[in-house]
Amino acid sequence: MTATKRPFGLQPVRIRGGAPNSGALNTYRVGASAGPSDIGDGDPIKQVPGGTLALASAATDYVIGVAKGFKWVDPVTKRPTWSNYLPAGTSSADSNIYAYVVDDDRATFIVQADATVSAGDLGLNFELSAIGSVNASFGKSQAVLKASTRTTATKLVRLLGIHDTPDNALGDAFPIVEVRIVQHRDTQASAF
Repeated sequence: MTATKRPFGLQPVRIRGGAPNSGALNTYRVGASAGPSDIGDGDPIKQVPGGTLALASAATDYVIGVAKGFKWVDPVTKRPTWSNYLPAGTSSADSNIYAYVVDDDRATFIVQADATVSAGDLGLNFELSAIGSVNASFGKSQAVLKASTRTTATKLVRLLGIHDTPDNALGDAFPIVEVRIVQHRDTQASAF
């Protein structure tokens, strides 16, 4: 039984259609400096006008994918820095911060729910909460599926099922579930 809340953000598990997750990542430019919020391993991100990246948290955001790590040049030491998360306000000596992103529009992810979900919730859409909240010790996003936001309206993720792992079931206090991004940028016709 998943009785303890231990959020870890969105973590890739497979490609829809039955393919395993290959671990493929693509590199995107965040910009010369990070925005006002931390971005952690497992946070959904969007591409904004001008081509840079930011946290995706609204139901209307076209998500480009899920962050898995970052790279920049430390402005003091002038050395390349790789990190699981990007602290707010970080700048790069070469004016280039990069994010490694799981951006396949067919990717599915596991995420912990903040409360019970049931079989009747399968196929419904949900918001995520705590996006941009990062466990700095591990660089992991603290994003969770917000169970109270279940709806047929457009939200960030769609519940596909329960993650097949021991002691994890629908009806548990904080189940680990499989989701997909509802409005992925590559499946939408309109810009951003």
